[in-house]
Amino acid sequence: MREFTIPFGRQISRGLRPDDRMPRNSMYLTKCQNIRPIRVGGLPTLSTFTPIGYPTGIQDVSVSHPHPQIFKGREVTLLADATTLYSIDEAEQTAPTETWRETQITTYDSANTSNTKAITNTDSKSWHFADFGDVYALFNGTSIVFKMAKEAMTGGVDKVLVNNSITINTGCASMGRMIMGGFDSTNFLTSAWDSFLQTCKLGTSVMLTLILLMQKRLALTSYGGVR
Repeated sequence: MREFTIPFGRQISRGLRPDDRMPRNSMYLTKCQNIRPIRVGGLPTLSTFTPIGYPTGIQDVSVSHPHPQIFKGREVTLLADATTLYSIDEAEQTAPTETWRETQITTYDSANTSNTKAITNTDSKSWHFADFGDVYALFNGTSIVFKMAKEAMTGGVDKVLVNNSITINTGCASMGRMIMGGFDSTNFLTSAWDSFLQTCKLGTSVMLTLILLMQKRLALTSYGGVR
């Protein structure tokens, strides 16, 4: 019996189908288990599954869903417990015996950076991470934790700051801009917001774009110019 070859190049390069209602032979993968489609040298290929271990050096942090969370950013790796933040040095990355080193990050009051300030987390909510390299922000709906690079530019030491005066439930980095959402209308666009935007510029941002929906609910805030 003659055997026929079936090319998978297009399916691999396009990845998983965007909708399960797509017809057959749509040139997408319907399942991708323990592998993921990537491109190497411009050519489609598959990245094989690497077992994820629990690296030694961070196992003293107790596990209680949804914490801790590990965020591997472009330049920093962070371990975020409910109210504690750690920087991670990935000293040894050979699975499954990774050895990491954790260092607890001291957080300071964004209103007075000389004073330390603890992170709070009502209902122990999960963190959302906006990654800009060595500059970043985290949101849990109660505390906004952010780091900028402006102090080091003037010979100082950059600090990780905390702000609890306004409500931002989520945020992410998108094409060099900070996208934030999940605001509280009872403390929106107050003097506390003015103070926050003056402190957390994430660089040289000078424009705040607001898109308001009915009942004064904010759908999206975007401002540009990181670093």
